[in-house]
Amino acid sequence: MFRWLRALFSRRPAVPPAPPRPAAEKPAAAPEPPAVAPRLVRGRMWANTSSADPAPARSEAALPPLERLIAQLGHRDSALRERAAVELGALGDGALGARAALVAAAVDVERPVRVAALVALDALDPRWPTALGADEVRPLVAALGSRFTEVWQHALVLLVRVGPGAVEPLREALRASASDETRVVCLRALGRLGAVAVPALPDVLACLAEPVTHVRREAADALAAVGPCGGGAAPALLAALGDSDVGVRRSCLCALARVGGGGADALPALVPLFAD
Repeated sequence: MFRWLRALFSRRPAVPPAPPRPAAEKPAAAPEPPAVAPRLVRGRMWANTSSADPAPARSEAALPPLERLIAQLGHRDSALRERAAVELGALGDGALGARAALVAAAVDVERPVRVAALVALDALDPRWPTALGADEVRPLVAALGSRFTEVWQHALVLLVRVGPGAVEPLREALRASASDETRVVCLRALGRLGAVAVPALPDVLACLAEPVTHVRREAADALAAVGPCGGGAAPALLAALGDSDVGVRRSCLCALARVGGGGADALPALVPLFAD
């Protein structure tokens, strides 16, 4: 009896299969940017650049060859400065427009750069020191105030090679500099120039009244180096024989002997010096 009931309840109506769910549409992929080859940007890591980037400032590579090399002479990388000086020397007469920049590089803080700049200048014109104008000489005078001994000593040697053209820039620096050390080196340069430094005598004589002892001593030494051409300095030297510093007195005495012109007027001032 239960068999037919079991068969009755076990018959369920067939359920039609559910229709397939439509596949979800994928969002359209954004277009990939065009591939750009990386290039090395000086002073930074590798960076991608493309034409879509903002227009960069005019780089050294975009400059004409001469202007590019002149710009590189002022680069912070000393190896690049040295290479620029070498390439300018190889240009020969074509690098005449870079003479002022090469003169400034001749007193660079790095010795290889200085050597390369001097070689380049000699290649342009072996007589370049005497051909410089006042504006070209001023970087050499400014280098006299360098804290690097090797730099200001090298600048001093170059100024002596410049000759008369260095007198006026040295006078300007002597009057304008607030550094006693710089004025001492300017006086030393004028002394080494010798007789051609006569136009600077008024500025040198003014230094005899400076409150700083080593400035007064260097001024007297410069007058001694000028020699007989500085005969007009005798009265100031006679007055300086009474200086409070024995070193200044001795330097003034030597300068007076070289300059001359004291005559009998020098005797009263010379007698007290016998105690020195």
